[in-house]
Amino acid sequence: LQKEGQWKLALHMAGLARTAGLEVDVTSYNACIRAASKGSWTLAISLLDEVSEKLLRPDIVGYADALGKQDAWNLALHLLARTCNPNGHLADAIVYSNVMSACERRGQWQMALTVFHGMRILRVLPDVVSCNTALNACGRGACWQLALSMPGEMHELGVLPDVVSYTGSIAQAVGHWRTVLDFMRCMNDQRTHLDDIGYTAAINTCVRSRQFSCGLAIVWEGEEHGVVRGVASLPWSCAVLNVKDPEVIHDVFKEAKFRLSEVRRHSSQELANLGWSSAVLGATCPAFHAELARQVIPQIAEFDTEELSLIAWSATGLGLPSCVAVTVQEELSRRIRSWRDFLEMPALARRRLVED
Repeated sequence: LQKEGQWKLALHMAGLARTAGLEVDVTSYNACIRAASKGSWTLAISLLDEVSEKLLRPDIVGYADALGKQDAWNLALHLLARTCNPNGHLADAIVYSNVMSACERRGQWQMALTVFHGMRILRVLPDVVSCNTALNACGRGACWQLALSMPGEMHELGVLPDVVSYTGSIAQAVGHWRTVLDFMRCMNDQRTHLDDIGYTAAINTCVRSRQFSCGLAIVWEGEEHGVVRGVASLPWSCAVLNVKDPEVIHDVFKEAKFRLSEVRRHSSQELANLGWSSAVLGATCPAFHAELARQVIPQIAEFDTEELSLIAWSATGLGLPSCVAVTVQEELSRRIRSWRDFLEMPALARRRLVED
């Protein structure tokens, strides 16, 4: 019943067993706490306290995993606190990671970092997952100093940073391009490389630092390592790094056309970035533009405002067929009419529509 989400019925049956004088063992308590955590935090906390008073060993790891997935950060913190009392059972890095995840996903990034620092106080050795969770919290809180120091601290603790670790740190390294290069050298020493997200973050840092040559070196390194990147990643990189070589631009969009035609449908974000990149670089590749138009037009209603503005801007330049500009104009007109209709609704009807 607990697995099927019928937590009230599961707790009712457990209550009947206790009323009948049947002994409730730790397995039954575990099931009840898991069931209660799906609907009543206060009841779950009460049951957890009852387990501790009876000196039974609750399924700490299992609870923490369930609570982490449910983002029940209040209950997760209480669970962690119970493991630190005299009758508690010491939590390990897995428990801490799940508690931190519950906090971080609910926007409680300060609490997630507090839990992470608490591991050291209690001499619980972090693992790569708990360190990466702390990095996610750093991203939410813009704690770039801690994010940049995390890979070094991980090495000191004997924890080997992985791709997620370096990507999380690089994403916070705005203006610190030398640090990004140091991270990438460390990754080469470990014989591992960034993924598409990591390379994009590294290139962004170089662009913001006006280090275009370093950014290009990172682009070509990714190509040499055969990193699987999105269809718009390479054109976007060339555009933000201000590539001027006509042959490079031609080859980049020739490959982009091939990759576009391989898959019938790409995301609106990728298509918008492709259009913007081609306009910035002044690409003259009719086959690419024809293929881009073929995919943009049927999906135009799915473009958000920013994506639509990118396509509108790129449609004013050379390359894209005129039908794209007409389609963008029609879509903008449709959205304006919809907005007018919304504004003309009675206030109560507008409120209900927003709530729905």
